[in-house]
Amino acid sequence: MTSKRYKRKHSSALRGHFFMISDFASGRPLNPIEKLLLSAGVKDPVSAEHFGQYASRKIGLLQLLSPRAVGRALVVSLTR
Repeated sequence: MTSKRYKRKHSSALRGHFFMISDFASGRPLNPIEKLLLSAGVKDPVSAEHFGQYASRKIGLLQLLSPRAVGRALVVSLTR
């Protein structure tokens, strides 16, 4: 694989991670969705595992923010 193809393939795969890491590093306050996902991760092992999968770059940003994951985080946050 040429270096350009390698760079294009991996930069597109990690673009969401790069965006979120850079955004967190700016020191800005968390937005409501981030607070919801992190709060649910503290209260629920399934939500924690899901966020851990994203943090370890095994899933992408779209999977992290899937309706199912956000819905579970909302239910967890409202019931615990």
